[in-house]
Amino acid sequence: MIKFCIVSTARSGTSYLATALASSPMVTCHGEIFHPNHREHIAAEYLDMLDLNLREHDPTAFVDQIYGLRPDAYAAGFKIFRGHNDIALAYILASNDIRKIILRRENALASYSSLLIAEKTGHWQERAMPAVPPTRSETTENSEVKQADPIDPRVTFDPASFLTYWDWERDTFDHYHGAIIAAGGGFLDVDYLILTSGDFSNIEGFLDLPVGFRWQTDIRKLNTSHMLDRFHNPADVLAFTRERKLEHWLRE
Repeated sequence: MIKFCIVSTARSGTSYLATALASSPMVTCHGEIFHPNHREHIAAEYLDMLDLNLREHDPTAFVDQIYGLRPDAYAAGFKIFRGHNDIALAYILASNDIRKIILRRENALASYSSLLIAEKTGHWQERAMPAVPPTRSETTENSEVKQADPIDPRVTFDPASFLTYWDWERDTFDHYHGAIIAAGGGFLDVDYLILTSGDFSNIEGFLDLPVGFRWQTDIRKLNTSHMLDRFHNPADVLAFTRERKLEHWLRE
């Protein structure tokens, strides 16, 4: 079995990648295995096989347990971020038996605004609508439920807050790379824009997967591609990006 782990930060396309990889019958790929709501991140068919106490008391053993859930899988993995469980993260980064996919969204303004919007609205993920339309009874029932007023998704840009976030993000990826290199291991850097364009060729090669599989995911982009439209104070965003020659971040 090929063991892999998606290492990244929030709002960087990890759900897109994890669900796409899981669409292959050759691959088992979970979400954030150390997330408090584990039922949303670990494939349901394996939940009864897990000793969840290990997550707190022996996180490295829990990682090994995750990889052992489906011995017949060609490849198995999950995703983890700095801060989820740093004991498990250190174990993963130092293990040369685990292939690390480092997914990065170069546009820090996009990931920063996406994080603020998700925290404000509570809406973290967008999935494609099901192909089968709702039944008449479902439509009637839903129409009787009073819809809450929509939340304005726009957030306020604070330069100091953004710079703190950006420094933390750069330090996080430096940490990932440094720990892997110190252990003599290898990794694959994956760019968010290349990934979301549907190009999985580098990942196929890195995981020794057959070329040409039609990777599928129902994860959809949540926010507008125009960064200025994400903020209450677009003039401040524009001034900041111009001052730092980051105008290319204004559209993704």
